[in-house]
Amino acid sequence: MNFSESLNMINECIEPQTNVFVDAGNTGAFALNQLSLHGQSICYVSLAMGGMGNSIGVAMGAAFTSGKKSLVILGDGSFLMYGLEIHTAIEHHLPLVVIIFNNNSHGMCSTRETVFMGQETGLNNFNKSFFAAGLKLMFPLLPAFEVNSSADLQQSLKILSNLKGPAVLSINLLTNENPPFVAFKKKESNEPAKSR
Repeated sequence: MNFSESLNMINECIEPQTNVFVDAGNTGAFALNQLSLHGQSICYVSLAMGGMGNSIGVAMGAAFTSGKKSLVILGDGSFLMYGLEIHTAIEHHLPLVVIIFNNNSHGMCSTRETVFMGQETGLNNFNKSFFAAGLKLMFPLLPAFEVNSSADLQQSLKILSNLKGPAVLSINLLTNENPPFVAFKKKESNEPAKSR
């Protein structure tokens, strides 16, 4: 799975009345570039690295007050900051769906290393984690899905369309892609490619 393929599939399943909350980092950059939202719902964007993870709390607040489904799109680094707030959503039966893009790293930091330093240090990479599987063990009644293929994602999204929430999808990315930031692309095009 990669960002583009996953987000195209997600985009087709977002209902017009769903509030969407996009977190910071590579995931946020890809989501803003790929999603095409319609309707009169909220689209909240968490800007800059200082906002990592805050989309979860904002989405829960919106779900509490409106009763409408809140969809959170974030990376594993952001989820590691505030992800266990899912417990609050479970306790209050909130209509919250959390989609984690898992590249086992602080992807934006690794991207900046590659673009500006020529190579990654490895300091921003994590050991493998399986968030949905772990959350399912912690909270047995929580619908939580590990996604490793487009077929997995299609099946999970179909199940989610019939659930009010809470629920979690963890999309395990195969590669650490550079996000569609103009500044990064200009930097890449002005300098010769460096080996990784």
